[in-house]
This record gives sequence, C-alpha cells and structure tokens, in this order.
Amino acid sequence: MSANPYDSQEYIDYVRENINPAYKLSKKEALGYAARMGTSDTLRGVGQILGESFGIDELNEYLKEKDKKLSGILSNPEYGTEATAAFLSAGILADPVSYVPIVGWLAKGKKAKSLADLTKYGAGSAAIVSGLGYTPEDTETLFLDKDAGLLARRLENIGIGGVAGTILGGGGGYLVDVVQKARGKPSIFQQIDEFEPKVFDDAKVSAEDLDAPLKVGTTVRAPDRQNIGTIIDVDEKTGVATVRFTNRKTGATATKRFPISKLRPPKPGQATTKTTEDLSEEVAEKYDDIIFTKDPKSVKGNIVYTTTDPETKIVYTISKAVDENGNIIKGQWEVISSPRLKKKRGESNNQFKNRKQKAQKVNIFGNKEDSKKFVSQQIQANKKPVNTLEESQEIIVKETSKTGQNKPTLKGPIIQKYQKYVGTPAKNLIFNNPGESLGFVVGYNAYGDENSSYMEKLTAGLILAGSIRGAKSIKYGVNGRVGDAVGRLIISDYGLSADYVKTRQKFRANKNEIGARFLEVMERAQKELSSEQNQLLYNFMVGDLAKMDELSPQALKINDEARGLLIKYGQELVDEGLLPPEVFKKNIDTYLKRSYKKESAVADKNTIALNNKQIKIIGDELRPRGQIEIIKKTSFEKPNSVWQNEKWEVLEELKGGKVKVRRDYTKAERQTMGEIEDASYAIAETGRLLANDIATAKFFRELSENKNYVIDKAEYDSLLPELQAKFVLLSDDVIKGTKKKRFGELAGKYVDQDVARDIKHIYNYSILQEKGGLYEAASNAGRVANQFQDFWKKTKTAWNVATHVGNSTSNVMLLDFSDTEFKYFFKAIKEMRSKSALNRQAQIDGIFDADLITKEFKDAMSEIERALAKYDPENQAVGIYEKTKAFAKLAKKYSIDKMERAYQLEDQVFRMAVYMDRLDKGFSQADAALEARKWFIDYDINAPLIKALKRTFVPFISYTYRVIPLLAEAATLRPHKFAKWAVIGHGFNQGFSYLTDGTDTQEKLDRLTMRPEQNKRLFGSTPIIGDYMPYTTIRIPFNDDDGNALYWDYARWVPGGDIFEQRESKVQVPGVPSPLQPGGLWWDALSNFVFKVDPFTGQNLEDLGIDEDDYGEIAKHFGKRIPPNIHLIPGTFANQKWRKAKAIERGEEGSEYVKETTPWLAIAYGIGLKLRPQNPDINRDLREMLFEKEIYAIEGKINKLYKEADKFGMEFFGSQKDFDKELESLEEELIRVNAEYELWQEQVAELDLELSKEYKNRQKKVKGGLIEGKEEVPFTKENPADRINKFTGEPYQAQMERLGFKDAGVVGDIANRIFNNPGNIEEGEGFAGETGEVYAAERRKKGRGAFVVFDTPEAGLRAMFRTYNTKLNRYSDKGDKAIDYAVMEFLGGLPQKLPDGTYEEDTYENRLKAAKIDNEYAEGYIKRLKEAYNKGGVKEVIRRTIIEENRETAEMTEQQRIAARKRIETYTNPEIFERAKQIAQYDYPTGTTSEQMREDLETGAYRTQTQ
Repeated sequence: MSANPYDSQEYIDYVRENINPAYKLSKKEALGYAARMGTSDTLRGVGQILGESFGIDELNEYLKEKDKKLSGILSNPEYGTEATAAFLSAGILADPVSYVPIVGWLAKGKKAKSLADLTKYGAGSAAIVSGLGYTPEDTETLFLDKDAGLLARRLENIGIGGVAGTILGGGGGYLVDVVQKARGKPSIFQQIDEFEPKVFDDAKVSAEDLDAPLKVGTTVRAPDRQNIGTIIDVDEKTGVATVRFTNRKTGATATKRFPISKLRPPKPGQATTKTTEDLSEEVAEKYDDIIFTKDPKSVKGNIVYTTTDPETKIVYTISKAVDENGNIIKGQWEVISSPRLKKKRGESNNQFKNRKQKAQKVNIFGNKEDSKKFVSQQIQANKKPVNTLEESQEIIVKETSKTGQNKPTLKGPIIQKYQKYVGTPAKNLIFNNPGESLGFVVGYNAYGDENSSYMEKLTAGLILAGSIRGAKSIKYGVNGRVGDAVGRLIISDYGLSADYVKTRQKFRANKNEIGARFLEVMERAQKELSSEQNQLLYNFMVGDLAKMDELSPQALKINDEARGLLIKYGQELVDEGLLPPEVFKKNIDTYLKRSYKKESAVADKNTIALNNKQIKIIGDELRPRGQIEIIKKTSFEKPNSVWQNEKWEVLEELKGGKVKVRRDYTKAERQTMGEIEDASYAIAETGRLLANDIATAKFFRELSENKNYVIDKAEYDSLLPELQAKFVLLSDDVIKGTKKKRFGELAGKYVDQDVARDIKHIYNYSILQEKGGLYEAASNAGRVANQFQDFWKKTKTAWNVATHVGNSTSNVMLLDFSDTEFKYFFKAIKEMRSKSALNRQAQIDGIFDADLITKEFKDAMSEIERALAKYDPENQAVGIYEKTKAFAKLAKKYSIDKMERAYQLEDQVFRMAVYMDRLDKGFSQADAALEARKWFIDYDINAPLIKALKRTFVPFISYTYRVIPLLAEAATLRPHKFAKWAVIGHGFNQGFSYLTDGTDTQEKLDRLTMRPEQNKRLFGSTPIIGDYMPYTTIRIPFNDDDGNALYWDYARWVPGGDIFEQRESKVQVPGVPSPLQPGGLWWDALSNFVFKVDPFTGQNLEDLGIDEDDYGEIAKHFGKRIPPNIHLIPGTFANQKWRKAKAIERGEEGSEYVKETTPWLAIAYGIGLKLRPQNPDINRDLREMLFEKEIYAIEGKINKLYKEADKFGMEFFGSQKDFDKELESLEEELIRVNAEYELWQEQVAELDLELSKEYKNRQKKVKGGLIEGKEEVPFTKENPADRINKFTGEPYQAQMERLGFKDAGVVGDIANRIFNNPGNIEEGEGFAGETGEVYAAERRKKGRGAFVVFDTPEAGLRAMFRTYNTKLNRYSDKGDKAIDYAVMEFLGGLPQKLPDGTYEEDTYENRLKAAKIDNEYAEGYIKRLKEAYNKGGVKEVIRRTIIEENRETAEMTEQQRIAARKRIETYTNPEIFERAKQIAQYDYPTGTTSEQMREDLETGAYRTQTQ
C-alpha cells in the first residue's frame, strides 16, 4: 500500500507556509522582518493606494503576502509581543514619513502663533501620516468588522491618527513650552524671524550660554570683535562655523565664518578641531534673511520690532497703533519707515529731528503678519537683481561650496533658493532678450522633422536665436536705431521705465477714484429718486428754482453731495489752470453737464450717442457752451441792442474792433434740442468728464516735472544729436473753441519718444485724424473695417458658449501659475458680490479695465466709466419704430450684453483673487493692481505691429502675445506648478481608465490609431518637458452608444494649450504655431473667395459641394461661418455636426474615416466639452490613407523634379549638384515617411496580437456555443450571412455574391488578385484598358454580365467617368431625377423583358424594381449617390461609388478587409483620380492600353474624339 501523499512533510510544509508564511522563521529573523515592515509601513501604504487605484493586481498580491507574513509573526505565541514592539518602534523611529509631524511640530513650534495653531498642525499631520500607512484587509479593527471596505478602514486610521495628534501636538507643545520658559529660554511660539533683546545684550548673556556645545542656535562671542552672535551653520568636516550677528537697534544682520577652534578653544585633554579652509581674509557679509529685533525698551503689551533694509539703509519699525492718549488701537498695526539721513552743516538738532519726522512714512495694517509682509516686500524690491546666468552660476558655486548641517529641506526654502539662483536669472535672460526668445520658439517649431530628437530641435532654435542676436549687433545710425524701431513695433511698453508705468497707474487710479465718487451719488439718485424727482433735481441744480419746494428731502441731500463734489473738483480744475477762477465762481452753484437727445449744430453734437467718444481728449467741456458770435465791439456796446437785452457776454476781444460774444441757451432752446432733464444722468456724465480732465491734467503736470521724460527747448538744444533723437516735440495746439492746450503742461515740450507714443495710445490719438482730409477719411475707413472685425471676434469669443467654458477653466490653471492660493478665488467672489469697499478700490485701481471686451470691443472705458455710462434716461418709447427699437435694445441687453458681461466677469473674479493675494503679501496697491492686470491677460497693448495684426489677419494675437510670457515666467520661476498639473492629468487618465472595461492595450491602440492632432501632449512641443506631460485627451469611464471608447479633449481648457502646436492647411503658413496663423474676418473672406478653401476645415470648397464659380453660393457659405458656433444656429459647424449626428441616428451613412458622434455629444461639443469617440478600425483606415497620401505627394514631387529636368535641363536648378541635393532631400523624406508608416503598422500589428491574446484569455473563462433558435436571442438572424450591412442596406451574403465571392475558394483567390474595376463594370462595353479577362462569371447564369478586368486603376476609373457622363447625358431630360436614372442603370435597373417577349413600361418604379434584383436596398444606394452628386458632381459620385462597391463585410477575412481598404485608397488617390478624369475626356478604340492613353495625353496619337 503506497504512502498517503497528504501525510508527506513537503505537503505539511506547503500547508503551513500558506496558512502562516512566518513558519520556519527563527525568532531573530521574525523580529528583523517585523522591524523592516515597520520601517516601510508608509511606503507599503502608498503602494496599496496606487495598486487599488490603478488596478495593479501584482502589486496588491505582493503587499498582501507581505502583510500576511507580518500577521503570522505578530500573532506568534512565543515572540509575538516582542515582534509587535519591534514593528511599532521601527515605525516611529525609522519610517521617514513618521518624522514629518515631529519635524513639522518642532518647526511649527518655532513659528506657531499660539498653542491652538500647533494643536491643529499636530492633528492634521498625524491624520495624514496615519492614513498613508498600510491597511490590512479581512481583519477586525477597533470599530470595523472583517467585511469593511478598504476606504472605511483607511478613514478609521485617519480618525484615530487625528485624535492622537491632537493630544500629542497640543499637550506636548504645552509641556515643552512650560519647560522652555522655566529654563529661562524664549517661548517656542516665538516667530522664527524675531529675536529677544537679551540675545544681543552682552550684559544679559550668561557664561553658561557662551560655554554651551557648538551647534546650530548656540550663542557665541566673536573672537575678533568680541560681539555676540548666533551659529546658523556648523561644518564638522571643514571645521568651520557660520555666525550671524544682528544689531538689536536696527535689525541689520551680517554673517561671518570662523574656525570652530577659535569659537571654542579645546579644553585640556580635548583634541583640536582642524580647519581645512583659510579664513584669514574672511569678511562679514550681508545676511539675506530679514530679521526683526524686539526693542528691549518696548512698552509692556506693545513690543516694537525693528529691521533695516541693507541696500537703502531705511529702518522699519512695527508696533501696535496707539491713539493720542497712548492707548492701543485694537486691530491696527503701524509700520514706520525712517530713511537714513545725515545732519546738514549748520542744522540744529530740532531742525534735524523735524526733517527726519517729515521723511518718515506710516502705513497701517490689520495685523503683525501683514505688516511684516509689507516690510519684506519693500526690502526685496530694493535688492539688486541677478540678471545673468553667469551671476547666478557664481552664486550657486559659492552657496553650494558652503557645506553644513543647516540645509533647507522643506518646499518653501527650496523654491526660494531655486528662484533666486536659477529661476530669476533664467526669466531675466528670456524677458530681457524677447527677440532671441521668440527666435528660439519659432526656430524650434519650424524644424521640419516632428519626430526628431530634442537636441536637433534645440539646435534649430538656437541657430535662429543666434541669427537674431547677430542681427541685433548691426547698427544703423547711432545707438541701434533699427533695433529700437523693431522693438517699438512688437514690444508693448517698449522703452518705458518702471517709474513711468507706476505714474501711469497712478493716473488711472486718480481718474477712477473721481469717477467712483460721482458713481456713488448717481447710484443713490437712480435708486432713491423717481423720474419726476430726477427732473426736478436737474432743473434745481442748473439754477431753475421755480419748483424747489417740490423737491424731496432725499433729492436735497443728493444735491448737497453732488454740489460738494462739483465744487471740490471744479476747484481742482482751477488749480490745474484749466478753468479761470472767475468762471468757476460765477458758475459754482449752477454748473452741470448738459446732454441732448437730438443732434444739431447748436447742441455741439453733445448727444447721448456721442458722449462716450467725447470724453477722450482733455478739455472738451471747457469750451464755452451756448451761442457764440463775432461782432463789432461798437454794436455790442449799444445800450438797447439785442446783445445787451439778451445778456450776451464778451469772451475775447479780437483785432479790427471785433469781439467774440456768447450767451447761454434759453430754456426753450434747450427743450427744442431735446435737453435731458435727468439729474442721475447729468451727474454721471459730469463725473466722467471731470474725472478724465482732472486726472489727465495731473498726469501731464507730473510728467512735465520729471526731466527724464520731458525737457524744454533750451535743454533739448543742449543735447548731442544722438540724444536729441530720443525726444519728440508734442503739439502745442489748443482745444477747438478755447485757449487751453490739448496736451496741457506737455504742450510745446520735448517728450521722451516712448512716453509720447504711450500718451497717444492712452488717448487713442490718431496721426491720421490729426492730419485731416484724406488721411482722416482713411482713418475712419479703418475704424469701420475694425468694427466688422470686432463683430466677427465677438462671435468667436463673448457670444460663443464653448469659449466661455474654455476661458473659465484655463483661468483656474493660470491662477495657480500666478502663485495665488485658490482660497482667494472664493474670497474674490464674495467681495465682488457684496460690492465691498475692497471691490470698489479694485475698480479704482483699474484691475478690471484690461479685458478683451474693454480694450478691443468697447471705447476703452474703465469699469467705473462704464458704470457711469450705463444709465440710460431715454426709456419712453413712442410709436411703432421707437417701441421696436426699445424692444431690440432690451433683447440685446438680456442676451449678447449679458454674455459679454459674463465674459468679463470670468476674468475679473480671477484678477480680484490675484489683487487680494498680492495685497496680503505686502504689495503696494499699484503693484498689486499691475499684477492682477498682468496675470489674466492685459489686452491694453501698445505695440503697432501687434495692434495692426489683431485688426487684420491675426485677430487673437493679443492673447498669445500676453500668455507666452506668463507661461515662461511660471516655467522658470515655478516649474513645480507644471509638474503638479502633469500629475493631475496623468492621474485622471489612469484613474478613469481603471474604471472602464478596456485594457491598457486597448487604450494604446486607440491612441496609436487616432488622428495625430487628437493625441498631443500638454505643451507637447515645449523643450525638455513636453514628452513628460499628459495627453490632452483623457480616457473617460464611459463609451458611446456603439461601445466605442470616449476621450475628453481638454486642450482648449488650458492657458495657451495650443501655442506650440502646428496645423497643416492650404491657407496656413508652414512652421507657424496655430495661434499665430492668419485668420479673422478678412482672411476668411480671402480664403473663400480667392483661394476657394474653407479656412475652418481646410477643405476645398469644391469638395464641400460648393460651386467655385458661383460667388453667391460662396458668399452664402462664408456667411454661415460668421455666427457663434452654437448647435442651434443653422449653418454653423456645431449645427452641422449635430444635424449629421441626428441623420446617422436615423440610419443614414456617415464618413468612412471618422467615427461619427451622437446628438448629445455634438451638443456637448458646441458648449466646449469635446468628447471624441474612437473606433480603432475607422481610425486605422484614416491613418493609412494619410500616410499613403503623404507618400503619393512626395512621389509626385520627385516625378515633377524629373519632368522639369527633362524639359528645362540642369540650368533650371542651378547645377547638377543642386538638382541632386533637392532630389536627395525628397528621397530622404520619402524614406522617412515609409519607415514611419512601416513602424506604425508593426506597432498596430503588435497591439492587435496582444488584444487577441487578451480576448482569448477572457474567452477561456466563459463557455460558449452556437445560438440555436430565434427565440433565444430576438432580432438576430440564424445565419450570420443574412445579417444586414448597415452601410449598404443589403444582406452581407447578397453583397458577397454580387462581388463574385459566393464560394469560399473563389473568395480566397479573388482577394489576392487586382482587377482595377472599382465600379464593377460589366463585360460587353469594350472600354479602352480592358485586358479581356473577367471575374464573377457565375453572374452569366442569371442573365447578367461578368465583371471585366482593366490593366490599370485609372483605366477602371476612366470607365466609371464615361459611364456616368453617358448616362447623365442620356437622362438630361429627367431634370433633378437624372442622377437617379443614371445610378439605377448602373445597378442594372432597366425595363425587364416579359415572357411574351415585350418589355415592361419604362417607369421609375419598374427601373427601381429591376435595380433591386442585385441590390435589394437600392433606394439607399441611389439616395447616397444623389447626395454625393449634389455635393460635388460626377467626381464625388465616383468616389462614393468606389466606397459603396468596396465595403468591408462581416464575412470577409482580415486579408480581404485589407484588400478592400487598399482598393479604396488606390482608387481615391488624387493623382490616379485626376489622370483618369483627364483620359475620360477622349474616345479610344477598344484594345487601347493605359500606357497608350497616358502617352496620348502628351501626343494625342490614339484618341478618336473628345467626349
């Protein structure tokens, strides 16, 4: 009897090891394993999360085995307790992540404001660390049973960790702080940048402190000057310690390095610490960190913190604000800035003290942190920047050579060091050399081989950048005038200093501040007063007191407020010299700007429609209003003259005894002109006028006082000619009707040419307008053309839903690139909704005035000006016309106006977030405003070439022009932001893919076969990082209705997502990135009417079924592309996509090269959510066609080259060498494309094989068999051959038989043969090119003809051309049914012979019945070919016939499918197709070969006549 195998020792060991993997381990081995598992706990936890998230089964199983073994060890009765202790100890002491809360606790303790702050940190960090640890499955826990899911178990860990962290963080922090204070040490909650006074007071430093062991933080006495400092770095290897010294009065800091042996001489018996560096020449250096010292003389409860700017020597003190009585003001901290002054000779102490006090500046903040941020910002701004890579390299070498223990390990310090020594120099290098940087980008993108290495592309970019640098060295005249001229053309704010930009920002804020004050009064009047009260108040304010008693108390109060503003700013007009004092005093109580409904000469065109344009140039309202006449002085002085009776006044005495006189309009005259008697409107218009004029006058005056920008003639004459060239003379002309100069204090002076250019840009001052005549007419024509372009741009932006979506989502990423915390986004929404004081200040600072709508579509009004101009008193519509007009205005207000406003708000809320973030970081208001304008695209661009391009052929260049520098800044200063978004993109794709039924192999095949432009990477052509970025298409966890994978294309949801991408089109410039390609209304018109190409799709108009000779039809097509791309608007691309999807849903045929979408996906596409279904089979056909098209194109160029050489000789190319070089280039390109095609095919084949294996593996798990009976599965055919081909509408078997594929043996032979008969032409016609062979001979048994074989593809295509042309001519009398008859005859649809020898009546129905003999679903076939005919004539009919006759069927083998695809590709090849069309024009005798027909095209030797 054999032994029982289950009793063997091998089997027993096997069972025990599976039940308890720790079996056979010694105690020592078990404890070591437990310790290793404790050390790797977090690492295993992260692996578990990744394994579960991305479905990595091997990783999950591996970790489970590890944990199973650990569980066996911990439950061991002999050494389980010791193993548990080893596991926990290692987890606490050796797991690196466990130190995060400990290190953070210590670091947080040094900077935490309170015990509560530390407690929160302890709870949060401990919860995170606990949540990351490995979580065992299938075991009971403190609160959960065995069946609980992994997520629930991990949440339990997080909760337990949070509670423990709260206890340890708070309790431990409290105990440490108590012990620290008991030892006389500072509190652990003291800020890291603050120092106690005693640290710097020699009398208070104990001997014990000075004798403590040397380490970071130890107090020492310098061996040279005997001053007290603190060690900040100790390098035991070199024997060097770095000591920081801080002045306790000013906070000024410096560092110096000393040998350790000199700081702590060795005691008897101790070895001397050797120093390997020579420090004899060591000097103290300024310390980069900003240190605040605590003044020991501070009043209790109000510590004074002091620091000094090392560059400017300004001393900053921070303390709580106090009132006149010395009481602390709650919630207010003040920063006093005291510049370093020296006492002047002869100046008394009191005078010096007063001068120092006057020089001091005080800023108020809400807390200490904001005060310190402000000081830090001021000091950082004064630091000398690192502008070159050479400088940064020197600093990096110096910094890295200082080895030591005090190395930054946290994110903040690392990023700061990176930005200081690498990021900022790189940024400066790019931004200080914009021409070279642009040259690099263009050179990089223009490199022909898109698959070349980065080194090749980098070389191409550097070559072009170097070329530009070389060009820059060419001097024309003096000081590189060519370079300056080019700079002014393409660089906004070229030549403008930072001081000037801030002055300009101050002007913007001044104007808005004045407008804001009037806006507040206007809004109150509009809200609180009825229309009747508004009218009464208006008349009262202009001096009509007749109905004063009827004014309400609210109206009188508003009058007081408005009049107070008018007096205040009227006086400022006087102070600026714009208004004579006597005129101001005379009109002080009655002045208010007048506006009129009707345009007339006497009203000076001061109508509502023109008001916006009026308030552009300073002083328009300074002209005397009313009637003005020039008369003899004697006539005026006559006592009873009309001049005296009507109270005319003399404005000016003229030569020849004449005077200029005026009188105001009478009430009746004003009413006749349609005076608008509405106080709200008048206050708003007056505010807009005064805001502009006063702010402009101050702006001009401030500039005139700066000799860097403005000089007089004497100063100009004293300059050298090359310096004179930097200044231009501003006109000293006056405002028409006044003596006031248009350019105020700048008039007649020499102004820096770049400043002058900017001033004219601000006021939209046109040189052409200034010249008048034809120049003015040209300027006006340009404005009209620009209005048409703006309309077109609105349809693509503000009126387009998809653009709204892309704009909003890309701003989220841009906010992160700007280094703004996302919490400010929600704070910004709150501030803007509540219309808070901060929101109003943001409006005043002009952060909302830089968007596309404001700067390109409107009259460049600021947000406040727009609010003032928004009020419309004309709301009383009378008559049908006026009511219709009012209704249209109302409809516009609640439709496109709302969309435009939403488009603005989408940017404004993000601008507000940056503004708030920068203010909290200590930026000044002006700098915070400039940051907010910058980061969300400042469309205020003063670069003539850019302005010209956006108005003509590159309409959206403004966005690209602004976003590239922003991305460059983010990439150089904050590269970790790009890495973060790359991780997010990869994570989404992997996470979503995990949730689908597909496999990685399937996704790889999807991506390999999808259109190249749909498989790009984020910033994909960007050097270095491009290949590491995620795809811009993400696999989502859903399929379409046909089971095809759906991919979400988010490229337009990214800022500048396609700035480096290129697209190929017949109307685009090769090598130029997409956003810089020509476009816009005028380019679209040129493309359609001249190039005959649709600019949107790149297709020829003829291919779209448009008659290229019918300009009316072209205009109709062109017009359909103008409206917003919304699926509800007929003719738009989105609408066509939706209609096509609906048609396919009804059963109509789609494109053979595109997986058509569903109606819902088409709607989603129209609103910016691009979900693209991917069918690898269809995609494969397309990619093959594209490859072969490219190959044919190159071969065509080679053939053309040879023909030109034969025809014109080598001289045509220059020389034989030049010809060979061009030929070699084309042949290399052909080899490259063929190689790519072959490699692509191999990759596809490999993935197909892998998918096949995966499919077979899945099939092994299921049991299958033939379906028996219809009842089992309804709506299916018993025989697969009877199933319907949805493309042809006929059973697959019928189609196979018609093609001669009835017998399996024949099918195999046929598939391997080439018949060159794309239209299945039957025998008996005698076409040229027939070989005499036939196929599908069994058709003869049914009375049909076999199919003939042609010697070349073009011969078969020629036969189709002639067949259709003949048939169409035959049925020309059938009208629009001619194509129906032609197709039916092509399908064999002729009257049938009856048994009695006669024929059926020749009717449409009988022909259709005959056509159905071979094609049961002939109606669909005829319909599709008719649509093709209507779209593109006979040529399109033939293309469609080829596709119809060569459809793949379910019964085909893979070999047969490939053959069918090949036939379609061959017959639709453009070169073959065109040659067939040419030879189809001529008659040739039967038996003529294709070679003879080709020769005939050159010689005409074989043709008999022309068709």
